Amino acid sequence: MQARLTGTATIAGLSATLSQTRTKDAAVGANPTCNPADAGTLTTRTSATAGILTCTAAPTVTSGQKAILTWTDAADERDQYKHRYNVDVTVAVDGANYTVTFSGGSGDDLPAGDSTVNVAQQLTVELAFDFDYVDTFVVTTNVRGVVVFLDSLSAEKCVIDMPANGFALWILDTGFPAPISGTATTTILVGSGDTSTTSFIPKVLALYDSTSSGGA
Repeated sequence: MQARLTGTATIAGLSATLSQTRTKDAAVGANPTCNPADAGTLTTRTSATAGILTCTAAPTVTSGQKAILTWTDAADERDQYKHRYNVDVTVAVDGANYTVTFSGGSGDDLPAGDSTVNVAQQLTVELAFDFDYVDTFVVTTNVRGVVVFLDSLSAEKCVIDMPANGFALWILDTGFPAPISGTATTTILVGSGDTSTTSFIPKVLALYDSTSSGGA
């Protein structure tokens, strides 16, 4: 199997071109479709990991489902995108509004009360590969969203929270450290951080050597 990589980057008036064909015997990929996120206001901040969101419209996530929360911290210039995943939610009607009571999960501490926090249904997708044998790894996003890589014990391997038209690429033998190591990835969790009407459709692609990995 092959991965064909092409592209051009122009920075400070200089252009760098990528043109490679990578060949290995196996590949995996996923491009799930996720519902858009719903905007909410953190009307109650019970703790750094729990609280209540108030939404003006019925959220797509429902009681008992897992959710991904996203928000933006403009004060953190290097890492503005914040999130929590694997969050438990209970949705209720509150007059003309809807409340999403949530707790648990993993990720960043919640922002201050009355902050805007988006809530989205979390999807679980099976995607098995051992990064120790990956040659080429690509993640893209069409709108802002979160992709979490987990191993068979649900331990976090890597989290990617990228903006619209995000693109992440890692290639073996470039000298840059691998973003994932140790136990093999078995599943990914995905959820939107965008409140437009556009679905979040990430693409996760890996080209790898199945002989060395034992067929993982």
